Amino acid sequence: MSLEFIYRFFTSFASFVIVIGIAILIHEFGHFIFAKKFGVKVFSFSLGFPPTIFKKQIGETEYQIGLIPLGGYVKMSGEDPAEARTGEIGEFSSKPVWQRAIIIIAGPLFNIILGFVLAVGIIFFGLDSPGYLAKVGFIAEKTPATELQVGDVIESANGKPIQTWFDFEKIMSVSVNKPIALKVRRDTQELNLSVTPKHFEIPNDIDYVSKLQLEADARLLGSGTLEIAPWWNPVIGEMKEDGPAKKAGLMVGDTILAINDSPVMQWIDITRSIRSIKIPPIRFVKKERWWSDLNSPATIKICRFFWPDTAIVRDTAQAINILYQRGSETGIAVASPKISFAQRSNGTIESFPAIGISPTMKPDPKGFTYSMVSAGFMTVKMGKLILVTLHKLVTGKLSVKLLAGPVGIAQGSGSSFREGGAKQLVYYLALISVNLGVVNLIPFPLLDGGWLFIFLLYEFFAKKPVPQKIQERMMQAGLAALLALIVYITYNDLGRAFGYQTVDEAVQSESK
Repeated sequence: MSLEFIYRFFTSFASFVIVIGIAILIHEFGHFIFAKKFGVKVFSFSLGFPPTIFKKQIGETEYQIGLIPLGGYVKMSGEDPAEARTGEIGEFSSKPVWQRAIIIIAGPLFNIILGFVLAVGIIFFGLDSPGYLAKVGFIAEKTPATELQVGDVIESANGKPIQTWFDFEKIMSVSVNKPIALKVRRDTQELNLSVTPKHFEIPNDIDYVSKLQLEADARLLGSGTLEIAPWWNPVIGEMKEDGPAKKAGLMVGDTILAINDSPVMQWIDITRSIRSIKIPPIRFVKKERWWSDLNSPATIKICRFFWPDTAIVRDTAQAINILYQRGSETGIAVASPKISFAQRSNGTIESFPAIGISPTMKPDPKGFTYSMVSAGFMTVKMGKLILVTLHKLVTGKLSVKLLAGPVGIAQGSGSSFREGGAKQLVYYLALISVNLGVVNLIPFPLLDGGWLFIFLLYEFFAKKPVPQKIQERMMQAGLAALLALIVYITYNDLGRAFGYQTVDEAVQSESK
């Protein structure tokens, strides 16, 4: 067992416990605080499932921590459908419908609020962004800024000095169909140009987090664009610990000079060179592995026994030569790009080669008002996206194999921490918390939405509760269905942990 495996396992486990623990604690606290507010007797508040490793009695409530960090619960008097109503003051089932509705909805609502609060903090203190210069690095073919050239340095816009690309974006975004007077330095020349931004259309083939941020920015800052991008210096700012670049001997701070004899002037040249590497059509995804000898005959037999539709595919593309500069010295590193995968906002999965590097990043803090509004837009969009995804799953437009369970969340949280530190883990917690809140509002027995939109809604209109036997049967059926889904998702999670995941119809982009 390698030290790398131990490190990855424990960072994934610890990150998972933190993410799930906080999300569940906030969820159950929402139920708990309003149950206490309305005088419902709470027997126990548990974070985690038995066996119990800690418990303490305070008043009428026993506070517990369970060994299995996969959930939690608040046990209230009279909440079990099998129990007949007694009419006691502290009985949940004897409280008015509106009070029970608030107790139930408080759990998911607290999760959504947590996601919003975390998003506000992340945006306020600054999402990591490349250190942009006010220098043009890319110009699209359909740009309205036909007079600009790659390498132009923007010195002023409408008479206002421009220090960074963000300064220019602020003016460009609010100037849809309005001319902007630019002073530009091109080599040794000073030029006066005029450009007119057009309305920015958000593409559908980007990852969903980026799409959420772009939509929020468009509403807050404006939608003006010239379809140009800033110049990024080709200096490595961050590296994946297990990435091809790290294994090839590259280091943070290295300047990339050329890839396969193609000169590199800016970061986009690196991206173009690596993305131009041809990879065979892939119908199966091979994700990161947690231990070393996955390609042994015994392991392959095990994988094919449990996952018979699995294909063994190469997870690397052809090797590339990277000319780099480190201080005053130059060198050549040979790296084999790894096939990476990204789920786009339209539900498709794209495969592409990558070597695990990114440019120098620094925080880009925003004002409090911007952070509040932006986080609000993002939270609403995340909720909508979850509902759209669920609809696609139910209608068969998206493969159920894309769902992640505890093992998948552990991998995701561990990867977030290892690649982005505490800030990225907090962002992942925000996504998981909103997800937990929205999913729990689905009108399905055993979920909060089942209590709210099935049992309580019926009682509100019928003026009587759902018959006890029917409640019991529905809860039992819901439990069986959820257990079956959890087993299936865990089965797929383990396939991904082994390094093999069938993508079949989900990889729509590969077959188009």
